[in-house]
Amino acid sequence: MPASDIAYTPILPEGWPRPRGFSHAVVATGTRSVRIAGQIGRAPEESHIAAGTDAGAQWRVALSNVVAVLKAAGGEPGHIVALRAPCASRRYAPV
Repeated sequence: MPASDIAYTPILPEGWPRPRGFSHAVVATGTRSVRIAGQIGRAPEESHIAAGTDAGAQWRVALSNVVAVLKAAGGEPGHIVALRAPCASRRYAPV
């Protein structure tokens, strides 16, 4: 397999703790593509999601995390071309 000219730079928004075992996002050089890891409905400074936090509140926090990571990589929300949002329970899925 030939060597790739694409290298990846990990992204860590300012003030966020460094995660173990993954990066919140990577920027590919040799092209301009940012791949953001799954973000959850927990603020970076929190250790867990508080019991009873509803899906809407978690969704807002998760999207805020996506935007923070994207901006740390030099992007803006208007640059997003795809977003996957799995749902853990059918009760939150639209009918």
